[in-house]
Amino acid sequence: MQQQVFTPADDVTAIIGMFRKELADPARPFALLVHFRVHAGVSARVCALFGEAKIPTLCDRGCITFELNQHANDPKRFVVHEKWNSLSDLDTHLRTSHASRLRAAYNDLIEGVPEFTVLVPVS
Repeated sequence: MQQQVFTPADDVTAIIGMFRKELADPARPFALLVHFRVHAGVSARVCALFGEAKIPTLCDRGCITFELNQHANDPKRFVVHEKWNSLSDLDTHLRTSHASRLRAAYNDLIEGVPEFTVLVPVS
């Protein structure tokens, strides 16, 4: 399991390209963990933004899971857990208006850069 770090300015093509390097078969299901910290006082806004994007994302083709988690002892730390049927499905999702709006707002709220971990099922 390798971690990738992306800057907020990375575009969809670059992000998908990095994920593609991690996957032996991009047509198979995979999961993502996205770890990030936010600026003080914006945790509620982050939760609201992800809440707005959750239903449309879960309706996107190939989305199995899209869940925002907050660290129990640090309200500035979050982890997004996503599962997708294929990299193509994630690519399509990242180009939707709801995903673009979420990324644009999210980029202004985070501290540093998010870390992405790509996971594949073992069975």
